[in-house]
This record gives sequence, C-alpha cells and structure tokens, in this order.
Amino acid sequence: MGSGKSSFTAALALLRFICWGIKPAMVLDPHAHQNTVEKWVFLEKLKAEIYGGEQNWVSINEGIEAIFERWKTRTEKDAWESIIIDELTTYAEQPECAKNAPKLIQGVIGNPRKAHDAMILITHSNTNAGTGGSSGFSDAKKSGTIEIKLRSTNDMAPLYKGELIGYKDADGNVIPEFKITIPEWLNPAKLYNAIIASAHAEIKAKNQDKEQVEDDIPIEELPRNLWKAAIKRLNDLLSQDASNQPHDNHESSDNNSSSNISDKAQAFIKYMNEQQLISIKVRDAYRNFRLKNYRPNASEMKAIMQELENANIGKLVGDTFTLS
Repeated sequence: MGSGKSSFTAALALLRFICWGIKPAMVLDPHAHQNTVEKWVFLEKLKAEIYGGEQNWVSINEGIEAIFERWKTRTEKDAWESIIIDELTTYAEQPECAKNAPKLIQGVIGNPRKAHDAMILITHSNTNAGTGGSSGFSDAKKSGTIEIKLRSTNDMAPLYKGELIGYKDADGNVIPEFKITIPEWLNPAKLYNAIIASAHAEIKAKNQDKEQVEDDIPIEELPRNLWKAAIKRLNDLLSQDASNQPHDNHESSDNNSSSNISDKAQAFIKYMNEQQLISIKVRDAYRNFRLKNYRPNASEMKAIMQELENANIGKLVGDTFTLS
C-alpha cells in the first residue's frame, strides 16, 4: 500500500494518449472521491467516465456491466481506448459485484484485444482472490498480462521503484523480472500540463495561420517534450471547442488574475505556472510559496485559494486547490 499505483496508472494512461492517441474511456474506483482530485481528474478532462467513489459498489457494478457491453459491440475497427479498474482486490467481496467480478478477469484475458480496450488493472496481489475472485486462469494471466510491482516504505510512502514482470522481447520470450525506476516526469499533473500547453499553442498557431514545427529534439529533453509527437492527435479532441477547454494556467488564468484578484493571488498563480502544477495541497502551498518576504500560514493560504475560486480560476475541495 502507498506505493503510488493509482498515480502511476493515471500517468500511464496519459502517456498512452500522448504517444499513441489512446484515449482514456473509463475508470472504475471505489475510492474515486479520494483519487479524482490529483489523479483521475486529468483523465476526466479527456472525457473518461468515472464509476464508483465513496464506496459506491452499485456504480462499480454498472461500470463492469458497461465493460461487458463494450466487449459485445466494439471490434478491432474501433480506436483503442484505455480502461482502468482500481482496487480490484475487493470486488468479489462486495454483494453488488460478487456475480460479475469473476467474469471480469476471465473476460480481460481475451476480450479486450478484439474490442481494442487497453486494460489497466490495479490490485494488491496477482492471486485469484486479488483479481476479482477468478479461478482457473493462473497460466493465462501470467502469459497474457504485464505486471508492474511498485514498492513503498514502512510508512506507506512511494519509493518510485519496482519490478517489471512478463514483458516480452522481439522474439516473444518473456524477459526475466527486472528492476524499474519511475522518473519524475511520469506524473499525471505534469503530463496533462504538457498536453494542454501544446494543444493551446497549436490551436493559437492555427488561428494565426502559422505553422510551428520543432524537429531534432535533444534526447535529454525528450521526457519534457513527449507531447510534441502527438499535437495533431491532441487537436482532434481538444480543439473541438477550444474556448471551453480547461485553461492550463498560461493564458486565461494570468489574464483573469491581472484584473480581478489580489497581488498575492496573482503571485500564487504564477508560482503554480512555474512549478507546472495544476493542483496543490494547502500544506504544500504554504510551505513552499513565497512572495518577497511574505510567507502565508495555512489560514492565509486557504484565503488566497478561496479568492481564486471566487474568481472562477480554480476550486478548493477539502485541503486541495485545483486550477479550472
């Protein structure tokens, strides 16, 4: 627990979208009310449907049945889409899902490829019980899935390290388990900021009848420029109604703040821009945000965030502020 599985999964789904144009379609998560603000929110902005939240197992079961329906109707002619199933460990224990949970993992082995559903399952163990109470599919799971085990400290803090199991080489042979490290840039907020910044830049350039092309990106700069390979794909989704897309902090937030909010609030928006943040917890904000010699306490930091919410620049939910 605490290894960063959900955060890594959200980043992986965004990376699929950036590199291959695979849109996130669905997220099933009984803890969605806790995970949405910093993780699923970025997939939701790309029109993913969220099922669950607040331990709503009826909603989770509806999501499972929606997946079954996709497998009945979708074919290999449909575009690939990502489906995320979080906390699969507990599905079979819930009366609302007890019937469908075993069928779900059985279907995951063969149906997604033909329906072009790119599945990501999050569980605490790859046992029968940990994958929805399925049975008789142990060998199929081993040969048909790639497993990533992430590690955490004794205090349940992510180490951003783990093992990759089941990956195949060019000849189809499974590579022995090897160690992996999750890089700093593989973060859902940073990747989403990259998508939005590039999409807005491309939209603006098109509106000005200019063409922006950047070739020969240095290899050391590649992680920060991954999205450049997908600008045309991004526009297909994000330019449909550019004026209603979430504004990444670079244009609209600055324009609004200059006329409607205080200097402290403007400085805080600038800080989030510079740090490439789309959301931040109150405690992290007052520990790190500075304005010359001014250092806000927790109450003052919340007041700044509330001012920004009142100006429709962001929203403060609990102890987390997220830009609109």
